[in-house]
Amino acid sequence: MFLKWLNRFRKEQDGSYTVEAVLWVPIFAVMLAVIIDFSMVFNRKAEISRIVHDTNRAVALKLYPDAATAEIDLNKKLDTVAPDAVGSVLIGTSEVETSISVPASSLAAMASMPMFNKMNITMSYAHLLEP
Repeated sequence: MFLKWLNRFRKEQDGSYTVEAVLWVPIFAVMLAVIIDFSMVFNRKAEISRIVHDTNRAVALKLYPDAATAEIDLNKKLDTVAPDAVGSVLIGTSEVETSISVPASSLAAMASMPMFNKMNITMSYAHLLEP
């Protein structure tokens, strides 16, 4: 009876894909997490760029009385995307310059990439003032 069961076990194919699934599913899960993190970083960077561009445009059109008010509003808007982001607004004689510094780890969704913990994304934008 045992030999009959052993022979049937040797010939059956049920569950043969389980081994492959156990090996490949974790690899695909890690790849998916990395792709999601990179996508979120680039998406949030684009949102930050839009916020900075809108602020620069508003300063160029003289919708803010001074740079300090524009900077407060900029940081308030940045808090919705990246709470750790720090922005500064400088108004010159002919242009407005805005600089942003944000840790990449605060832009990632799942923190699947340890390299994001050490990276700091810095952006600087300049816009000509309206006459």
